[in-house]
Amino acid sequence: MTFHGAARADHHTMEHVHESPASMWGPLVALSVGAVFSGWLLHALFIGDNNAAYWQGAIFTGPTNHVLEKIEHTPLLIGLLPTATGVLGFALAFWFYILSPAIPARLASRFGPIYRFVLNKWYFDELYDFLFVRPAIWLSRELWKVGDEQIIDGVPNGLASLAEGGSVQVVRIQTGSIAVYAFTMLIGLVVMVSLFLIAR
Repeated sequence: MTFHGAARADHHTMEHVHESPASMWGPLVALSVGAVFSGWLLHALFIGDNNAAYWQGAIFTGPTNHVLEKIEHTPLLIGLLPTATGVLGFALAFWFYILSPAIPARLASRFGPIYRFVLNKWYFDELYDFLFVRPAIWLSRELWKVGDEQIIDGVPNGLASLAEGGSVQVVRIQTGSIAVYAFTMLIGLVVMVSLFLIAR
């Protein structure tokens, strides 16, 4: 799919975008308001002068570590930077996907390698597949084919086949002929006498 085709598909997809119901965003709003104002109201307990009594040793800071005190003196610009970055990201998204939806397609066409790199999530999935998934599949296949089929199942099945084949050969000795049995006994007797004479 070309970048223009992708842009048309994205535009077609954006037509069906709708806001989640209140049952989805309501709890999120309540949690966000609580997070913002609880931090604002209770920051003196978290990182202020009363933090030692609040944490009661759960967070230990050495006598020469003044990081909590330094947080209280953070410059205003640094404190506002996360908020400013969030607002800027919101404005940029609104501009790209509401006001001018064609801009993302043009940027993707101009910066193709970077776009594909980010689109494929830095190729972490491919790297994970190469380093972990494929070796795990290979190992499991080897354990299945060699360990399970050839060793665990192969040894008992081989012994059973050997016993079956041996019994077939032994059955052939049982011919039912008295002459064959007598001849076999005679050969056995000759062998035993020969061994007895040799041993003496």
